[in-house]
Amino acid sequence: MEWVLVFVVTSFNVQSNEVEPRIDAWYDGFSDMYECFDARESLGKAITGVPGYFPKGTQAVCIQKRG
Repeated sequence: MEWVLVFVVTSFNVQSNEVEPRIDAWYDGFSDMYECFDARESLGKAITGVPGYFPKGTQAVCIQKRG
C-alpha cells in the first residue's frame, strides 16, 4: 500500500468569519508508513528547524491510500 503526506494549514476566511483548514501541499509515493513518517520529520525540520515540529495552525499527516 502507498502512503501520502498531507500538509494542512488553517487560516481565517473573512467571508465565512471562520478558521478553515486547507491542504497546502501533498507528497505521495511512499511505500510504507515509516518512509512517510521520515518525510514528515524532514518537512517539519525544513519549516521550523525542528524535526516533526510544525507551527501553530499547521500539521502534516501520513495517510494510507485506498486500494
